[in-house]
Parts: sequence; C-alpha cells; structure tokens
Amino acid sequence: IFTILCSAMLTLSLSAQNEAGTILLSGASDLNFTSSSISSIDVDGTDVDPADLGMDDATNEFGLSVTGGYFLMDGLAAGLIIDYSSSSEGDASSSSMTVGPMVRYYIGESGINTTLAYGIGSSSEDDGTDSYDGPSLSILSLGVGYQVMLSDNISINPSLAYNMITAKVEDTTMKMGGIAFAVGIGLHLGN
Repeated sequence: IFTILCSAMLTLSLSAQNEAGTILLSGASDLNFTSSSISSIDVDGTDVDPADLGMDDATNEFGLSVTGGYFLMDGLAAGLIIDYSSSSEGDASSSSMTVGPMVRYYIGESGINTTLAYGIGSSSEDDGTDSYDGPSLSILSLGVGYQVMLSDNISINPSLAYNMITAKVEDTTMKMGGIAFAVGIGLHLGN
C-alpha cells in the first residue's frame, strides 16, 4: 500500500509540472570546467620532460547548455536551446556557439521524455598569434531523458542523446556523430 501511495504521489507531482502554459528553463551538465596538464611522460622506462615535447601547457575547457521552453499542451514543450563551449591550451584557444529550436515530449506521466533539437552556429579559433573564424556548425540531436521532481518547481533531468554534427569550412565538410550523457537542472514556472 505504501509503494502504491508513493507512486501515486510521484505521478501527481509530475503531471502538474508538464501542463499546458508551464514555462520550462533548464541548464544541462555541459556546465563544466576542466583544467588538466601533463605531469610526466615515460618512454620505455625513461622519464621525458613534457616541455621537451612542447606538451607543458595546461588545457582548460568550459561548456554551458541552456534550454528554455513553453508547454504548448500537456506534455509537449517547444523552445530554444543555446550551447556554448570553449577550450584553451597554452596560447591557443577555440570557442563555439550554437542556437536553435527544441521540441520535448513527455510520455504520459512517467517522467520519461524525448527531445529533438537542431542548432546552427559558428566557431572561432586563436593560435596565439592570429585569430580566425572556425567552421560553421549545425547539430541535430535526438535524445531521451527522465525527469525527477525534487520540489514543486525544480527537477533533475538525466538524458542520453545522439548528436549528428556537421562542420563546414569553405569547400570542406566534416560530419561526425556521437553519444552524449548529461544531467541538467530544470525550473518549472507555473501557468
């Protein structure tokens, strides 16, 4: 009986957050900062100084993903997604930003959702002596996630997505694909 009551309460709290007219704001786990450097290299038992190989610079990475949406009807949200990332190693650095539409559908009152997003943007690079535009980017993302309500307005949203990325510079086009895992925090503003 206790399990059934807990399940019913969870279901009721989930359904109230995904109703038509609710506004969804979410930041994903791409909110990160990483700093690393090579401390030692061993080649066949001989220690090699990373500086001798030109590998003594620290690498820093930062990323942020923000989603904003509006529930058009119960369980269906449409909105905008913005992704920003930057990295640097020594004097060299690069950054990219994409913006585009997003549609998210919540399956019943289970908390399970699917997301389709498409972003376009650009990147820039600086090799320490010169800055230049990097490739133009387009990203198509298809994902599945789960919403865990922590309170009436705040949720934790783990997700798994497959991203198809196209980078284009002049006549050269590079296509990539990969799986991304993220954990976001969502804010649900009532209607």
